Amino acid sequence: MSDTIFKAQNLKKQFKKFKVSTFNTVTYMPLNGLNMEIHQGSIYGFVGKNGAGKTTLMRVIAGLVIPDSGTVELLGKTTSYELYRQKAFINGIIDSPALYPHLTAREHLTICCIQKGIADRSCIDLALKIVNLEGKDTEAKKVRDFSLGMKQRLAIAMALLGRPKLLFFDEPLNGIDPEGIADFRKLIKRLNQKFGITILISSHILKELDQLASCYGFISNGKMLEQISSEDLKEKFNRFLEIKTDDAEKTEKILRTEFKIDKLEVLEENTIKIYEKINKSKNIMRTLINHDIGIEEMKEEGEDLENYYISLINKTS
Repeated sequence: MSDTIFKAQNLKKQFKKFKVSTFNTVTYMPLNGLNMEIHQGSIYGFVGKNGAGKTTLMRVIAGLVIPDSGTVELLGKTTSYELYRQKAFINGIIDSPALYPHLTAREHLTICCIQKGIADRSCIDLALKIVNLEGKDTEAKKVRDFSLGMKQRLAIAMALLGRPKLLFFDEPLNGIDPEGIADFRKLIKRLNQKFGITILISSHILKELDQLASCYGFISNGKMLEQISSEDLKEKFNRFLEIKTDDAEKTEKILRTEFKIDKLEVLEENTIKIYEKINKSKNIMRTLINHDIGIEEMKEEGEDLENYYISLINKTS
């Protein structure tokens, strides 16, 4: 059985403006032969500038936009009827969540259960617990008194009803304060690691995406430029960890024996550069301190996600 949860092949959608009401117009940006694959259990970072086609792709996944041509596969299914059935296992947030200011979080989830035909309301308690909106004080509060971060968590709780296998989020961090961003990051990791939910997330805050994603898709003008795992991407970054200690010889020995690090370079002035296992920096620091090694400086250097995307755009333009 394939582990592919979503697949798009040569997906095309022309630019279109759709008038919803006198005051509201929805714009579908073009997809120009987009190819894309999301695998089960991944956190897929979707990177692209405004107008690249990210939101249009998410609307295709949600069934809100019908592509002009190309094929879509959801959970191994491709026919129109099968795709419709698979929508029950997919949910997410596009733009700002639509909430009722005079209702509580629990009342919102109750309405969602009615809309989705979910008879077992125990899922409401679980959803509130997962997003940390349980408790007397919080549950008594109306949505109009919620912070942006709380509204985002409520929207996620609503999306969790029905036990989805794929969740998608379109620019979910817009307007949220640093504390709310940190809470969102922890929640996404928990949903992915503990509950096995596959996540598709786009964000302009690439520094945050860098801390979340296990793979990336870089899109420009409706075309996929590159899909790559976070491990392979970091190798392309040529990133390294630079450590200045009071005993380079002893430090090198510890790095090679205890952390099995072979890709390193010993420089002058007790400086060592490490080219692998950079994500173990906290453990490395703790271990060196436990061995009574003085650390003057430890820093990560090299290219980052934002610079990589800009260089990728320049290469293909």
